[in-house]
Amino acid sequence: MELNLQDKVYIVTCGGSGIGGAITRHLADEKATVVIIGRSPLNDVFIKDLNRRDARYSFINLI
Repeated sequence: MELNLQDKVYIVTCGGSGIGGAITRHLADEKATVVIIGRSPLNDVFIKDLNRRDARYSFINLI
């Protein structure tokens, strides 16, 4: 299903794992720009997955 999320910016809290990670991946697949906010750094596997999807993202660490 095409959701027309391209060229829009979304903020996802706890976006590096669990449900937030799944939302981040889905938004990346839809070519949205994602701002990920979390307390823990993104792990290497997650970063590689986002890069493989050609994702546009930024990470903000709350610590």
